[in-house]
Amino acid sequence: MPTRLELIAEPAEAVILSGDPRRTFHLAQELIEEPRMTHLARGLWGYGGKTAGGGNLTVQSTGAGGPGAVAVLSGLVEHGTSRVVRVGSCTAEVSDLALGDSLVVEAALAEDGSSAFFPDRNDEWSLPDRELTEALATAGRLARVASRFRTDPPLREGGPAVSAFDLQTAALLAAAREFGIRAGAVLVVSGTPDGSFATEEELADPFLAAGRAALRALEAVGGTP
Repeated sequence: MPTRLELIAEPAEAVILSGDPRRTFHLAQELIEEPRMTHLARGLWGYGGKTAGGGNLTVQSTGAGGPGAVAVLSGLVEHGTSRVVRVGSCTAEVSDLALGDSLVVEAALAEDGSSAFFPDRNDEWSLPDRELTEALATAGRLARVASRFRTDPPLREGGPAVSAFDLQTAALLAAAREFGIRAGAVLVVSGTPDGSFATEEELADPFLAAGRAALRALEAVGGTP
């Protein structure tokens, strides 16, 4: 995927990223007063407009996986985006998480994928912006997660403990640090270790709540790390 976004309209400085275009649509309807499409190439829908508080917001889908998400982020940064929050889904790796629970990412373990190519990382962990993460504190439980391409059960033995895994958070956080912008992440648990998975209907309310928390954090924190 080329890094150049075929934008219909310029993005805002504050952006919420979500992998699934359907979730992006619903978040935009919830958070933007009169959302207008800002991007539609490759099915990666994006929307922009004014929030109820009068600020500008873009809600942009990234697709599945780290490489495409980093390409989308790169294009947004080229057009002036300075802070982002990922609102995504994850699969729990611990038994005390339930479907629909929300996690505020304090660190993301890069098990494979594009984050390995970004040099400015703390060992194997990708770290979010501290102030954005603090502003997201009420959105859910603070947690460490892992990111990888594979969706099968983790192969790590005796490695660092994580609460859940997804496909792109580590790559996005590493890229944001490389690009010099603020980034945070809130993940909603869509699967559990016993093989249970939530439907989109069951996840709708938790995702909207996570989106509202992401907007509050973006409004509370400025754009310069």
